[in-house]
Amino acid sequence: EVEEGARFTGRGVSTDIVEASARAYIDALNRSQRIVHRSEEFRP
Repeated sequence: EVEEGARFTGRGVSTDIVEASARAYIDALNRSQRIVHRSEEFRP
């Protein structure tokens, strides 16, 4: 679980600003999940 108030940055590229924003949002969600998954692997 991600700590409350945690911030993640996402990047999205497209000629359409709405599509680029959506891609960046999805990228940020994916980054947050990767961090959660990694932290769970290292818990005793």
